[in-house]
Amino acid sequence: MNQDIYLSMWGPSEFTTTGTLKGADLLPLLPQISIPALLICGEHDEASPKTVFRYRDALCRGEAAVIPDASHCHHIEKPEIFLAVVRDFLNRCG
Repeated sequence: MNQDIYLSMWGPSEFTTTGTLKGADLLPLLPQISIPALLICGEHDEASPKTVFRYRDALCRGEAAVIPDASHCHHIEKPEIFLAVVRDFLNRCG
């Protein structure tokens, strides 16, 4: 977690974007990604499942997984489930 990069790209607050990503909308570019892509979120994530599914649907070969009873730190809260999802994806795509 590099704070210098985070502050430059996002800004000092989770709630107001002031960095270089302010106003960025890359959703229209996602169909150009032709390789398999896995998006993972927690059931109670600030990056909600609804949002993640929207991005997944924009990808040519997108997949999404929702970690139950987890938040934005799903990889820390539910590491066994997170690793199982990633391993399965890599085994199928690798």
